[in-house]
Amino acid sequence: MSIESLPSLVPAYALMEQAEFHQQRGDIDVARTLWVRIRTDYGTTCFRLRYVDFLCSIGELIDATQELKELFDLATESTDSSLKTVVAHNLAAVWRMRGETHVAASWQQVAIGQSDFSSPADLSGRAEDAFLAGEFELAEVLVRQSLTWEIRRGDREGQAADWGLLGLIRAGQDDFQDAKRCLGRAFALHRKTGDGSGMATDLLNLGELFAAKSEWWVAHRLFERSRFVAEQAGNSLLTHRASQNARQAQKILDVADRSPQWN
Repeated sequence: MSIESLPSLVPAYALMEQAEFHQQRGDIDVARTLWVRIRTDYGTTCFRLRYVDFLCSIGELIDATQELKELFDLATESTDSSLKTVVAHNLAAVWRMRGETHVAASWQQVAIGQSDFSSPADLSGRAEDAFLAGEFELAEVLVRQSLTWEIRRGDREGQAADWGLLGLIRAGQDDFQDAKRCLGRAFALHRKTGDGSGMATDLLNLGELFAAKSEWWVAHRLFERSRFVAEQAGNSLLTHRASQNARQAQKILDVADRSPQWN
């Protein structure tokens, strides 16, 4: 097939920009219609993975899982080990979001098994599994290996994700100051890359860190900021979580105002 006969992907990118615009405005139904059109009319792997990102951002994790399973079957039929690695890694991430850590760990092993070496994504995925299992020392070793790799590659997005995970690990090890430092670095990198959902996640985690120290005024401000950033990014799942946390923090602050001995 000649280059001239290949369907142009320019309209797909234009539709994607429209979908992201409507998502950021909170017009989720319109955004969904556009994403479904992109997925149907221009069903490339890249666009289908972006569609999965959209589904995850609005909390439709079952649909995201199904889409990834279809992609994994497609990669298996075509014996595309690189695509299988990418899809298996994404399946592990979605299963973690669904709270199914054992299933996530199984898919992470599938991702690792497609190649003779571990990638930064594999290392960070294994680190997250270890963290969720409460194996903080192993999680720290793995995520630091991934971070070193990402720094050498100059991958800011990967570094941001690793710093964020390292912050959670340090919080699990009761090192408040280092956890705050790591999450702050994650936020700075996410801001440089323009990742609104990443920034909102970092702010949410920082808020939970301060809430664990009963510093509710600071926590409330961070939750509200997370809600605002997530809303601007069109991430309804994060917006909902941040709003819930902000309301809970406000309730505690209201009780403290009525009971001076709490202050």
